[in-house]
Amino acid sequence: MKLTCLLLAITLAPFGACASSRPTPEDPNRAGSYAWGAEVNSFKPCGSDSVFWVLAPPDLLTRLRTAHDSLTTRSYERIYIRVKGHKSSQKTDGFAQETSGYFQITGILEIRRLVPGECGS
Repeated sequence: MKLTCLLLAITLAPFGACASSRPTPEDPNRAGSYAWGAEVNSFKPCGSDSVFWVLAPPDLLTRLRTAHDSLTTRSYERIYIRVKGHKSSQKTDGFAQETSGYFQITGILEIRRLVPGECGS
């Protein structure tokens, strides 16, 4: 019986690790990819097909755009970001209407090159 419980615990442990890495309402950290270019300012959360137009304070937008320029060789190329933020309920307009809505970024935790195959790339 003890061996069966131990084997079950070992088997299920990876699934618990995956579940705990998913964002929760209490944990606003989100990982995804960011693209910048003419008429594009988008965030695509890892594990999602949704693409959101980014809303952020001017200093954070400047950081994202500067990082994008330094980490990529062309417009629209995606970079990896981990941010604090949430989907906004604000009604979209302009180019944002072509997206899944707005994503409000309130903090930047990490910016780096996107590894091929990472985060659905």
